[in-house]
Amino acid sequence: MTKKEESKTIALLVSLPVVFALTTIFITYRNINIFLVSGLILVILEFIFWAKLTKKMPNIKQKLAYLMPMILILVGSIGISASTTLTREKIELIKDPERVSSCSINPVVACSPVINSQEASAFGSLPNPLIGIFSFGAFLVAGMSILAGGKFASWWWKFLWLGSALGLAFSLWLAYQTIYDIGALCIYCMVVWSITIPTFFYVSLYNFEQKHFKIPNKYLDIFEKNHMVPTILVYSALIIMIYFRFSDYWNTLI
Repeated sequence: MTKKEESKTIALLVSLPVVFALTTIFITYRNINIFLVSGLILVILEFIFWAKLTKKMPNIKQKLAYLMPMILILVGSIGISASTTLTREKIELIKDPERVSSCSINPVVACSPVINSQEASAFGSLPNPLIGIFSFGAFLVAGMSILAGGKFASWWWKFLWLGSALGLAFSLWLAYQTIYDIGALCIYCMVVWSITIPTFFYVSLYNFEQKHFKIPNKYLDIFEKNHMVPTILVYSALIIMIYFRFSDYWNTLI
């Protein structure tokens, strides 16, 4: 791949998520189906461009060096979009408590009970989505800066790792509360859970590779070769929890 082709591919990696975020925030925010379908298309296209960009790279470390900023950009754009939409829904529900949120589909997949719960403002009067907007914004800027050639100090990467760890812990706590306490599923919330999980593991992997945190090489090699396994395991655990918690309802659909 020539330098010109590489620059074009990187430009697409950066611009498509931004276009997705702007479109879903300002134009199609009331349509959950468009959000989900366009989000899925975005993820597929980003991985296609990443594969094209890293096709001739000889080892996994070089490929992961491009995967890290791509994940940050994807997570940032999708997270900002979902968090902003949830903030809009919260405002609309304050104006009209009887309103049915745009992401309420059936008795189980219903955003309103989640948005109106105490857990939705875990830190007092500050709604959780506002925290998400700022946090995911930081990830988006970080990913774009890396692809643009930016370099960050070791302390910055450690701070990013801490932020991703806290984000994962908070998301898993919210997932548990939503599934077992509130008893309803918010699609936008589940999107946020799903993107914080790989963020933590890939930020961890990058920190290990760059020696910001030191682990034995044999464990690092295992992590590199099986870098998708931790994410898949957590996804599987959440799917199992959701299936058994709402199994009575799922059975009525058969």
